[in-house]
Amino acid sequence: MSVTVTVMSLLGLPPEIIDGILAHIDRVDHLAAFAQVSKECARHAIPRHTQYRFIRTSNISYSLWAHLSSATSLARNVRHVYILNKQRSGFRDRSPTTLVPTLDFDEFAPDAEAKYMLALCRSLIPMDLLNTFVWLTGHPPRPPSKDIVWEYHLLNILIHKHTHLRHLYLGGAFARYTHNIRDDPDSTKYPVSTSPYLASNLLLPSPRDGDSPTSPPSASTAQNG
Repeated sequence: MSVTVTVMSLLGLPPEIIDGILAHIDRVDHLAAFAQVSKECARHAIPRHTQYRFIRTSNISYSLWAHLSSATSLARNVRHVYILNKQRSGFRDRSPTTLVPTLDFDEFAPDAEAKYMLALCRSLIPMDLLNTFVWLTGHPPRPPSKDIVWEYHLLNILIHKHTHLRHLYLGGAFARYTHNIRDDPDSTKYPVSTSPYLASNLLLPSPRDGDSPTSPPSASTAQNG
């Protein structure tokens, strides 16, 4: 059977079935190849799949996380999330734009951290196929949030919701309120210690020593799977 016939047969399916099939394609370049077959293929793949596999952002990005927390069918398509330090990342931001509304957000407001972290945490809940999560807060090391509750809430979502999560890297002042070595000698009380799914190349800064010298999964290669 020719590729043309196969594609035409696929396009004869209901849109939600096509969407479900495309959701199983991890690589952005494979989705782009499908989109190039015809305008109809492009309509199904762009932007709800091509823009929702790989996210790399160095900005506050409240609009992005608020969008993903409400557009759960799109959030489910995300495979890789990189939150990098703006000054030191060396990479361009890459995140959904076409369907993301711009929301007013005052990052200096008293409730700014709570609003941002709540949107981020809610956006992660439907990401059932998330493979990689990287958060680098910069140097000198800074905590991801002033309130430790948000750090634990985010990590508990990642660990307990995502059986596909294989790579987790936290660079910065994470785990700053963990139990001391006498009370928790194996660091089992920090949320990431309880995941049975993470790959053996789990990369974490030491809860006792600050930043890890190890590099996170490559942000330049992950975007294509």
